[in-house]
Amino acid sequence: MDELADFDLDRSAGRAWFAFQQRLADYLVDMHDDDTLGISARSGLDDDPSAGAAPYIQIRAWGGDKLRIEALSNAYLDRTYALDEAGETRMLSLGWNAPTYPPQERPDAGSENYWLDVERRMGDRVAAMTTRAFREVWSIPHPVFLRADAAGETHPPDLGIADATVEQVGESLPDVILPRDNDHLREVVETVLTHRFGQVPIKDSDGDIPLRSGSALVFVHVPADLPLVTLFSPLVRDISGRTRAAEVVADLNRRWPLVKFVLFDDQVVAMVQLPAAPFAPNHLSTMLEMLSRAADRLDDVLVDRLDGRLAFPMDIEHRRVETVTAEEPDDSFSDELLTLLNIDPNRDGEITPAEVLKLYEDDRRSLLRDIRVTSEQEISWRQSASEATAAGERQVAEACTQEAAAWESTVETLRRALRATIDPNKP
Repeated sequence: MDELADFDLDRSAGRAWFAFQQRLADYLVDMHDDDTLGISARSGLDDDPSAGAAPYIQIRAWGGDKLRIEALSNAYLDRTYALDEAGETRMLSLGWNAPTYPPQERPDAGSENYWLDVERRMGDRVAAMTTRAFREVWSIPHPVFLRADAAGETHPPDLGIADATVEQVGESLPDVILPRDNDHLREVVETVLTHRFGQVPIKDSDGDIPLRSGSALVFVHVPADLPLVTLFSPLVRDISGRTRAAEVVADLNRRWPLVKFVLFDDQVVAMVQLPAAPFAPNHLSTMLEMLSRAADRLDDVLVDRLDGRLAFPMDIEHRRVETVTAEEPDDSFSDELLTLLNIDPNRDGEITPAEVLKLYEDDRRSLLRDIRVTSEQEISWRQSASEATAAGERQVAEACTQEAAAWESTVETLRRALRATIDPNKP
């Protein structure tokens, strides 16, 4: 499928975290005294009165030019999210101060949670520490699995973390809309989602909209040249045995006639396509619900049947194991990629898809290989930028961000060439 041909799950999530961090930093510098922002991980713990808390970070403006940030410690976290020794060490390495007293003792100037007081102008550092705590310490797979609540004078935060489980807001939309063209269709889809979620949802670099729905992550995609809206949800990755996987996918397609299951590289993806000429807003809501229900029911089953791992694991122990055992990115570059970097040293994207295809001898597999390699480079440099920002090293962070942008340009160059292998008429 065209919409999956150059989709990279890790890269999409990495860019979403980067955008979340930037939006959070922009919000923090505008806070007024006594404004409070709370960000928490979505979980099922709210339904269990005996459970502890899910990961939560609170940021409060005070003292004219200061911010106090606190992240829940093991004194309050549910055992499923409690930090082990490595997690506690990681929090300290990110710049957090350790708790200074237990909850039952008299408070001091510190906190019973992880904490830090900083000047408000250092909002970018606070945003980096917050993002990395959720992403690296608590292993939250994507920012759409977070929610934010604010109190005070500052406008409500727009962090791009739309949720498909919230109630619809405002007046009802028309039953049927006839888009003028695909640009208009994208506007209509965004309007429908904004109407449903109460805020404009964030887009990834391809213009796709990631949405949390239950434990699933669903991407909403509008192609460039077809009157369609495609919903797709990565379920399982790193599968072994493509023959067995093909049999399982064929069986799923028989059992779920309204959902199409696709074996793409080492992933199984669930998809729904909605005709959009005309476009029915209620159909989008219904299909979102159906696709998320299928994902919730099937992802764990597919992990067992295909010997893979969840695309977005929600069990913290499972995520920790993956963090420890994940392979390091392969930094070796192919001859084709080295040649590309030499003939396009500025990485400004001016090289054409035809020139790239000639270099790669129209080898789609080699293109996919180097898209993965260059995406890993982009992710790595963005991570380095985040680390430098958290450490207050702004010049280093800027240099890393520039390098990430250069790799992003290389990724886009390769992806344009990949799209041309599917449809030579596409740019």
